[in-house]
Amino acid sequence: MEQVPVPAPEMPLAAAAVVRNETIAKEEAEEYRGVDRAVQRTWTISCRRASTATSVAAAASVIQGVFCRDMAAVSNLLSQVGFNRPIPINLLASDTRMMIRMQQSKMIMKTLPILTICSLMVWTAITTQVQAVEFEVTNEAVGTPGSTRFEKEVGIDYGKQTLQSASTFIWQTFKQAKNERKNIQRVRLIVRSMSGNAAASTSNDEISLNANFVENLSGDAKVPVTGVLYHEMTHVWQWNGNGQAPGALIEGIADFVRLKANYADPNWVQPGGGDKWDGGYGVTARFLDYLNGIKDGFVADLNRKMKDGYSENFFVELMGKNVNQLWTEYKAQCGG
Repeated sequence: MEQVPVPAPEMPLAAAAVVRNETIAKEEAEEYRGVDRAVQRTWTISCRRASTATSVAAAASVIQGVFCRDMAAVSNLLSQVGFNRPIPINLLASDTRMMIRMQQSKMIMKTLPILTICSLMVWTAITTQVQAVEFEVTNEAVGTPGSTRFEKEVGIDYGKQTLQSASTFIWQTFKQAKNERKNIQRVRLIVRSMSGNAAASTSNDEISLNANFVENLSGDAKVPVTGVLYHEMTHVWQWNGNGQAPGALIEGIADFVRLKANYADPNWVQPGGGDKWDGGYGVTARFLDYLNGIKDGFVADLNRKMKDGYSENFFVELMGKNVNQLWTEYKAQCGG
């Protein structure tokens, strides 16, 4: 960097501090404007694509694809305008150094707020799909050992977060756009003292978690409770063939979602286990996972078909073979 002697005292320091090469100043100003225009364009494109995404999965791809690409582009633009290289000057003085820092700060302040707004806009487009559903958690078993354990090891806030994250995961697993889902505005989780040791039950948009089940859990209660909530939330959102689908298949699909979310019960049968495909729960979940591995999206397609009714012929339509033949092949493949 060329150093120029400090101007003679008769020249005011304020005037000396702004003496710069006019061509350089004009070029830098144009570069800054170019950054603004480019970032504004990426902002508009990202937000438009996010807002028109038809599903949470599609919106998530916007975050991972478009927005990350935009951030890389902006980073490249920052480098191009000289943020990572010296700025040529014709004068070296303490006031000039401050001027350079101020010019760099101006550039950062002009671009980063736009980037922040873009991030918020894209994220809003995604989360509004979840926020449209209200999630509530209440404890009606206050004072019982299971209730106390729930509050200590799980908690109301975590319960709400799990209902929301489970919903998002289920919509992604079922590949459902917003207009393909059940019209549910609110989901309630209620901790209750229930007879027996059943973990939970679901009726329409209300989940009842058994305080007795929570009380008798071994180890940390959070993980098994989370798995149960993923299972029960699947019942809230899945189709049941207008009541015609076998209960074992309904439960198997719910446990399939739990399996794919990595909350499988350690007591489930291993792949290939069970005596029949509709053994329910973990047995059917493992079978469905096998079929989904052969045809990606099989479970999502099966659930979609079950919106208005049910037939075992759905397996033939989707897999080309009847369900009993598929079960025989599954058992042979997994050594069951």
